[in-house]
Amino acid sequence: MIKLKNQIINSIHNVTNNLSYPKKECSLAPPKNTEFGDLCSNIALLLAKDLKKSPLETAMVIRQWLQEDEKSMEKTGLHAGTS
Repeated sequence: MIKLKNQIINSIHNVTNNLSYPKKECSLAPPKNTEFGDLCSNIALLLAKDLKKSPLETAMVIRQWLQEDEKSMEKTGLHAGTS
């Protein structure tokens, strides 16, 4: 699980770097409501003020980039389960 968390955090950092967002140290933890998935991050909340956008809008942009990144990794044969 630690390796997966590190991969997710690295992906978040790569996306925020690609978007030229300010560098922030985010956390990853299980959400209070399990309907929201297995892990959640506070990156959108940390960036929202600097970007002058809502956390929801910030999260949607990051999510879109993460999904695109995942698609490109699948095309090259890489994915979260690989070393």
